[in-house]
Amino acid sequence: MLTGNYQTFFSKAEAFLKDAGTEAGYCMVAIDIEHFKLFNEWYGILAGDKFLSHIEKVLVEMTEKYSGVSGYLFADDFAVLLPNCHEYLVEIQEKVIDYVRSVEENVGFFPAIGVYVIEDRTMPASAMYDRAVIALSSIKGNYANRIVYYQNEMHERLADEHRVIRDVQVALKNKEFTFYLQPKYNIVTGKIIGAESLVRWIHPEKGIISPGRFIPILERNGLIGKLDFYIWEAVCQNLRRWLDAGHKAVTVSVNLSRVDIYTMNVVECFEGLAEKYRLPKKLIEIEITESAYVEEYDRVKSIINDLRGAGFKVSMDDFGSGYSSLNMLKDINVDVLKIDMNFLKMDEGSVNKGTGIIEAIVNMAHRMNVMVIAEGVETENHVRLLREVGCTLAQGYYYYKPMPIEEFEAIVAEEDKIEAAE
Repeated sequence: MLTGNYQTFFSKAEAFLKDAGTEAGYCMVAIDIEHFKLFNEWYGILAGDKFLSHIEKVLVEMTEKYSGVSGYLFADDFAVLLPNCHEYLVEIQEKVIDYVRSVEENVGFFPAIGVYVIEDRTMPASAMYDRAVIALSSIKGNYANRIVYYQNEMHERLADEHRVIRDVQVALKNKEFTFYLQPKYNIVTGKIIGAESLVRWIHPEKGIISPGRFIPILERNGLIGKLDFYIWEAVCQNLRRWLDAGHKAVTVSVNLSRVDIYTMNVVECFEGLAEKYRLPKKLIEIEITESAYVEEYDRVKSIINDLRGAGFKVSMDDFGSGYSSLNMLKDINVDVLKIDMNFLKMDEGSVNKGTGIIEAIVNMAHRMNVMVIAEGVETENHVRLLREVGCTLAQGYYYYKPMPIEEFEAIVAEEDKIEAAE
């Protein structure tokens, strides 16, 4: 029988292991259907319930066939205790995938299976399940390998993530986060047209901690929003200070994580900040990475329309880094297209094609009245190429590295270096 909650399953699993013969090895298995909420949205709640019932049937059959315990825990989370045999897990996987394909041939609502091979049967079943879940969490988004076994380093990695999350909370409280600014440059006029804000963690003991160390962890755990809002407000505070000091108005862009669109009302947040700091909305540009457009197309499209309708600028960041669709651009209204730096990394064999691609993107964007900025401009050859294809705006180390606020302020103070926001 399939048990109906965590504690019931854990109790039955512990009793089963106590009575099972010592000659057989067992494994604890956690099963999750990726994007199950989306399955319910597409096919309806009744279809979702039918899907869960099918998994229940598969697991009951497996435990009766091979001897074990299975449990439905919550939402689309299942657990099963079985003899430690990889073929049994593959059998579960194939039966669930066969059902998914009977509903829709080309949709990937496939099971993710995390496995903990039991070494100590006296360990609480809940602890065994936790380890299986840790293995499961490493599968998300990996469609090449859907069955993963727990390894000790997974637990260490999870513990490290928890430490980072804890330290970030302390750092926010202690105001250890700030932002650097990387200017955006007009290669024709030789003036700065704006800047991108980039988060920096200035740790009192460790110094500057790379964003790559903490941003992916915060995004994976859905906690990036608090840090993002902190930086957005810091940017707005500085914009107000610069205006009060009599400097020319310079547009500053901030980054919006795809997690933010689910965890907060981003339009309301930006409108609130603009009102609080009495800022012209044209001075705030919101950069949304290309992958967010692809993965959450309808939601992002709606938010972009609302942001632009409220008077903010919106740019598509890292264009070309993932699965950009030129057709998508005609439906999404953005003010700025940022060409991914990887387009500029070309060898002798691909330079002609690469140049042609960049030229086509620039021409297309200009016809749509969309600004184009090339990111990652690092050499004179990059600049020469951009001039050839008609891209006049650039961002990269060739002109300016990301710099502390104070350094940028010194540049802003020299008005002949600044092209004021329109």
